[in-house]
Amino acid sequence: MRIGLDFDGVLFDTERVFHAWATKIAKHGIVKPDSIFAQVKYGFDEKENMEYLHDLVKLTYKANIMPFADEILAKWIKAGHEIFIISSRAVQLCCVKEFIKGANDMLKKFGFSFPWLTAKREDTDFRLAVMDKAAICVENKIDILVEDNLSIVEKAAKAGVKCVHFCDFFGLKQKPLAPNPNIVRAENWFEIDAVVAEWQTRGFQKPVSNRAGSTPVHRTTSLRLDAVLGSDKPSKSKRGAQC
Repeated sequence: MRIGLDFDGVLFDTERVFHAWATKIAKHGIVKPDSIFAQVKYGFDEKENMEYLHDLVKLTYKANIMPFADEILAKWIKAGHEIFIISSRAVQLCCVKEFIKGANDMLKKFGFSFPWLTAKREDTDFRLAVMDKAAICVENKIDILVEDNLSIVEKAAKAGVKCVHFCDFFGLKQKPLAPNPNIVRAENWFEIDAVVAEWQTRGFQKPVSNRAGSTPVHRTTSLRLDAVLGSDKPSKSKRGAQC
């Protein structure tokens, strides 16, 4: 299968590092406490945001790989899965080459090297580097996207892409997931691996439409992670909003 991975907050715990640094340099206090983006959480203006971005290049090297991600990646490679990086690092307002180099350097520490899939930056809030990951996945025939930004996950799922919403937000609350056969929420890399294995076992159906011109969807039943991992694990439907 072709698997697309976000870098920050999915492969490496850079989000934790970035938020810690933002706490140190923030001048305004917390503005939006539940934002996964530190520059939004602390209400950075344009100048502060650019200074923050330059800091992040160096801070990348202080991050650690997510627990057991290296083991799972090695397993996937051995199984023949194709792995791609789909990260907004490629569309930052500055230091793009440095952002990508930092990510690749960290991957190389663990013996990995993956191709990057990118698209043009979408002009939105200057603090956010946004690109259409849903379109990237469809264009490059990505089977599964692992991503920590729920809005991106929902857009990709609407386009018919299977998505794992990685929920490791160090205490930030996430809204409950609406029923969607293309989205499963996972809290660690063993759960991600279980979802990938389950979807591989089921096989993938081609996207079909409810009617002409409508958004493609996959005709599959909703996957409950407790059914994948074992009945002794609490249901995700009960815990989803707490991660």
